[in-house]
Amino acid sequence: NEALFWLAKTYAEDSLYAEALSLTKLLRSDPQFPKRLHTQLDEVNAYVFYQQEIWDSTAFYLEKALVNAENKTELARWQYLLGQLYSVLKQPEAASRWFNKAKSNTTDPVLYIHARIYESQLVMNEEGNSVQTALNDLEKMSKRERFDGYEDVLFYAAGGMALQLKDSARAKILYQKSNRYNTEHASLKNKAFLKLATIAYGQADYEYAAACYDSLNLQDESLAYQAAKLELRRTILKELVKNIKTVQQQDSLQ
Repeated sequence: NEALFWLAKTYAEDSLYAEALSLTKLLRSDPQFPKRLHTQLDEVNAYVFYQQEIWDSTAFYLEKALVNAENKTELARWQYLLGQLYSVLKQPEAASRWFNKAKSNTTDPVLYIHARIYESQLVMNEEGNSVQTALNDLEKMSKRERFDGYEDVLFYAAGGMALQLKDSARAKILYQKSNRYNTEHASLKNKAFLKLATIAYGQADYEYAAACYDSLNLQDESLAYQAAKLELRRTILKELVKNIKTVQQQDSLQ
């Protein structure tokens, strides 16, 4: 039985999904197969369906396999994954429930933060605006000792919430705070500069937008798909700002 179980896992790792599922079905129907191994079969089934992007079956078997988690950290990660799966399946209440469980079990501040963000986007709370509540929560979290060193992540996430509320002034302050606290997450700093540049450009604050675009590292892989567009905008803004300053100077002199 143990050998057949490992054979099913090997099939799954080798992308032989039909063989893996056939074997797990055979083992599950065998009255002699030990009950203690059924949850491990569930884990194999969850993995096979996940690889094929069959999200409902993945969630079904992953829930059954949670008892296999070796520690709280792994359990929280699986619960977070269940939240993501139910989010994709458009089942917000189930998604919110699993994100809450992940928050209660995790010791990873980043996972906690993103679980809170996901949750706020799914279900409106009884007081009304869940986005506003989440924004306030993220700002409060930035003051807690538990999240020391993650202020840049918190403020960046809060900036996104502010944009959802169409509060660009608050978003600008939050993205600036994110960059101020950011000492090691280069990609996140790049994203914050891009958000600030986009806000400033939309407000016709071309001088500040140019400064933000100039701060971008266009070698960042996350910007690769729009690097050419950003480089063009940066070049045009430099020339535009130069001309604006000339106009301002001449206007003052005259």
